Amino acid sequence: MTMPVSPNELYRVLCQLLADGAERPEWAAFTSEDWRGFTSLAVAEGVAPLVYWRLRQSHDDIPSDLLKTLAAQYYMTAAENTLLYAEMARILAAFGAERVPVIVLKGAVLAKTIYPDPALRPMSDLDLLVPRKDIERASTIIRDLDYQEVAVQSRALNRYIGTQVNFLPLTKSGHEVELHWGLIAGSADRRTADVQWFWENSELWQLSSGPELMEARILSPTANLLYLTAHLILQHGGAQSRLLWYYDLHLLISQLTERLNWNIYLEQALALRWAASQLAGLKAVQVLFNTPIPSRVLTGLSAQYESLPFSSSHLASSLMEMKVSDHWDRIVSLSWRAKLLYLLAMVFPSPAFLRRRYSPRPDWLWPALYPLRWVEMAHDGLIVLAEQVWR
Repeated sequence: MTMPVSPNELYRVLCQLLADGAERPEWAAFTSEDWRGFTSLAVAEGVAPLVYWRLRQSHDDIPSDLLKTLAAQYYMTAAENTLLYAEMARILAAFGAERVPVIVLKGAVLAKTIYPDPALRPMSDLDLLVPRKDIERASTIIRDLDYQEVAVQSRALNRYIGTQVNFLPLTKSGHEVELHWGLIAGSADRRTADVQWFWENSELWQLSSGPELMEARILSPTANLLYLTAHLILQHGGAQSRLLWYYDLHLLISQLTERLNWNIYLEQALALRWAASQLAGLKAVQVLFNTPIPSRVLTGLSAQYESLPFSSSHLASSLMEMKVSDHWDRIVSLSWRAKLLYLLAMVFPSPAFLRRRYSPRPDWLWPALYPLRWVEMAHDGLIVLAEQVWR
């Protein structure tokens, strides 16, 4: 009886398929159960459209029903991204009319610039960066386009540690919009970034939307690599990361090699004290996809690595442990005033946040949700404590 391929081996084969090397996976040893596990993993890691595209090009012999599953992911992504770009055009036009500067971030840029087909890069939301002085004007524009602001735990806290305000569409066909005034962390967090440097290292981007030609700003390849790597490791490291986000870095490095200025990248990574996160991200993509990265860059980042606080929680395999550890990592990174506000917001979040999180029925029962939240927090903490004791 053939033993099923292990999850770690499936992950390795998935990376092998996506990498640019000539080595091909040996599909002949795959059973139907292995194929199902492989397909499920591709969907979970956000790379199902990419896998479909690769397999369709290679003409490898795979079960037709699983190929249909992957194809459905590809065509669904194509449809959703078409709607997202149409909505982005509407928002950018409104910002342009009011002269609000904006930089388009993350997936909406990557899908159109480094992927051979926008349908290969799934997106769940639209990320936009605006100057902090214009955040209220930008928020008003978004609301006027039939969006509602997502409740936060504490508005006072958000001014210290927040970097964005989120909006949900009032119509089913819309996408969530994340309106950023900062990157990675707020002003009271030692992990914060000099946003002005990123504005200075942005460039004009033109893309067509139907008969119209849209213009917006995007980060330069060097600034984008710095931001995306820090975002992946510092905000989505460990158990919360997806293979898709590592593949973003791989494509950015391999597709835009001639436009990457590694000297500026290294200088700014050290200035921001992001060396640990950058080193972790670059080493990961190198291992996963054999991405070409200059050895001098890794050596330069390593020089600052030992002096930086980089929690082991970023490599945790337990999602519950990651959830609690992230709270701790954030708390220790804050100023004392922000620490107090953060703890108060965790224990006594805003009524609007409680209503959104728990949807009480009837609505006036929201005060009774505070004890429920405290029980949840204690439960999560005890689980992590028990796991540490029994390791």
